[in-house]
Amino acid sequence: MKAAKFFAFAIEVVKGLIFAELFYLIRRHFEKSVEERNTAECDIERTTELNQQTATGDNNEEINKALFFPDLSFEVNDKLFSYRSPIVHLHRLNDKHSPDASSMRSPFRELVDVLESTKKSLDVCIYVFTSPQLANILMDAFDRKVVVRIIVDSREHEAFNSQISKLREKGISIRSNTYSLNCLMHNKFIIIDRKILITGSFNWTKGAILQNYDNLLITTQRQLIEQYQAEYDKLWDEFAPAEKNM
Repeated sequence: MKAAKFFAFAIEVVKGLIFAELFYLIRRHFEKSVEERNTAECDIERTTELNQQTATGDNNEEINKALFFPDLSFEVNDKLFSYRSPIVHLHRLNDKHSPDASSMRSPFRELVDVLESTKKSLDVCIYVFTSPQLANILMDAFDRKVVVRIIVDSREHEAFNSQISKLREKGISIRSNTYSLNCLMHNKFIIIDRKILITGSFNWTKGAILQNYDNLLITTQRQLIEQYQAEYDKLWDEFAPAEKNM
């Protein structure tokens, strides 16, 4: 009888130890998850801060950066897709050919950071413009008293999902190649504050952000900026205001 009671007591002790060990492991796992999440959030904040410094030139260094698309850090979902809310493609992180979470950068987020750094002037020369996210950035800049000018191909005025009408209604100056219908206005470049040039194959569309293999070069090289600014000013003078073309 005493032996039976002893074994019963021993079993209860073992159960208690097992329960305590499981509780410790669960708590440790939870604490580790919280710690990793906090570390990831700090890394994201630091990356954003560095991007902002690069975008605004706060680090006083020359900028020569290439961005490549599609941007795999965004969910391909109309409800979730927003330049303010990047959604990580978690399922792609399991792909052995995909970068891990710590090395993933959002080229679109970097583009947005540069555009949002504009202080005085924003000259946009773009062929196709259907991205409402990028249109919102231009309207935000306009509200901050930034001088925004847009040159666009004349066919874009009536294109499906074109943002041009919305931008014109906002009061932003827009010109196009109406009197040169035999030539496409196929340029794709942006000049920020006459100090930063963005150029490449990238149209301002959701497809360019999420689906197409496109590229952008961001540079502060003065000689290049002067050449692009001269071309922009020439086209601006050459093309009639869009308001007169409609």
